[in-house]
Amino acid sequence: MKTKRFITGILLVVLMIVAVSCSTTVKVNSWAPASSGIQGYKTVAVASTKQYTGYRRLGTTVAVRVDPYDYYVPYDVQTLFSSSDAWLDQSVARLSTQMIEKALNQGVYNIVGGDRTDGLISTARTTGTSVREMLQRNGIELLVTSSVDSMDYNEYVTMEPYRSKDGKVVYTYYLVQEAAVSISVMVQDVDSLNVLWQAQFSDSTGSVNNRYSFKNYVKVGSYDTSTGKYKSSWYSLSKPEQMFKSLLDGFGAQIRDALTPHRISTSFTLMDNKSKIKTLDDAYKMVDDEMYNSALDIFLAEWNSSHYLPAGYNAAIVYLGMGKNEQAVELANEVYKVTGSEDAYELVIRMNNLLVVQDEAIKQITGEKTGQVVTGDLLI
Repeated sequence: MKTKRFITGILLVVLMIVAVSCSTTVKVNSWAPASSGIQGYKTVAVASTKQYTGYRRLGTTVAVRVDPYDYYVPYDVQTLFSSSDAWLDQSVARLSTQMIEKALNQGVYNIVGGDRTDGLISTARTTGTSVREMLQRNGIELLVTSSVDSMDYNEYVTMEPYRSKDGKVVYTYYLVQEAAVSISVMVQDVDSLNVLWQAQFSDSTGSVNNRYSFKNYVKVGSYDTSTGKYKSSWYSLSKPEQMFKSLLDGFGAQIRDALTPHRISTSFTLMDNKSKIKTLDDAYKMVDDEMYNSALDIFLAEWNSSHYLPAGYNAAIVYLGMGKNEQAVELANEVYKVTGSEDAYELVIRMNNLLVVQDEAIKQITGEKTGQVVTGDLLI
């Protein structure tokens, strides 16, 4: 009964119209499958990410990189305190755990978080029970483990000279912050011990592939060579943890797409009323006002009376947005057969593809697990 109610709930919410700023565009929300093909699992445990244990540079003050070094460097610049600390490795591991938990929490799985999972693993080891058996007792079917394989945080001061039109030279000093991180993630079936998926993710603030792809430059002060005076600038540093969080969050969407069915939005734009049929004007406004039943009646009436392409095309989209998938595809096919419109044909293809993808996602949610049960313990 729970499965039936869950499927019904999905079908009620997966295809709903969300009005956007353009009155002739609607968004259809649907489900996409996990690219890994993992299916049939209900309860997933996420163990805390193992922190980085390798060498990482630490220092109380920030290094100064001024070339050539005989440029004047004020004492305040030479003694800037580092924003990093010895607990950064631990913080990055915690942020990684939170990112993975969030990525998997798409309304499909029951998520057992890092603290609870770590507790179960610790209890198993102290009581002489296999981790596998302990997780099974608690209804856990999948175990996600991860580790920070490498990380680096670097900060230094640099300087840029500037000469004004009157010949005055000013040195401007900047604090540069850089971060890089690499993590590995693995998924195991608790019963079979099979490794179902594993991947490594790497990124840095200097990467061109990430939305956080820049070094963080902060002006800390300037020195006027004509007066010999240094003027400190107010500055606000980005905490290293925030920089690493931005990098890790970039991995979240990839992990979500690979491991769990998830919601996606697809935009469908209504066809313009090219013949300026006045009776249809109200239908466009009704779509904008989310009066979908009324808009559908107007579009259908015009299509049935005149076979006017935009009327039938738009009615099919409204059907889809209302969750009436069969009627949407049936009408879109009818519009194509009657008009021979290439636009109508493309609409049929888009609708069919969307529904095929959604069906695959729902099968992953409700399908049966596969895999031979073996003896042994998990890789942790």
